[in-house]
Amino acid sequence: MNSELYILFVPTALIPAGSPGPAVLLVITRSIENGWKKTIPIMFGNSTGLLILGSASIFGLSVVLKTSPITFTVIKIAGAVYLFYLGIKQLLMKTIQINFNNLFRSSINN
Repeated sequence: MNSELYILFVPTALIPAGSPGPAVLLVITRSIENGWKKTIPIMFGNSTGLLILGSASIFGLSVVLKTSPITFTVIKIAGAVYLFYLGIKQLLMKTIQINFNNLFRSSINN
């Protein structure tokens, strides 16, 4: 890799690696709303999903998706529909007001 590409690659790789992903933001949000004990299933689900994704990539799902454009398109569309569903569900959810005065006391007691 020449130096010009390396100079472009390093910041491009470090910015996403240093920022929290959706799973981390979900855990933070839910722990503020419900306490840390109720976020354990979310953390377990995220870890399980990462294990499944890692195993699938190790066992060749990427090869199947690369060689079959139809399968790749179906998975992309299914993912987009699911994300759309989650977005609509989040928009329709009732707003929760957080009392910041009791926030730290309730998280310590949980």
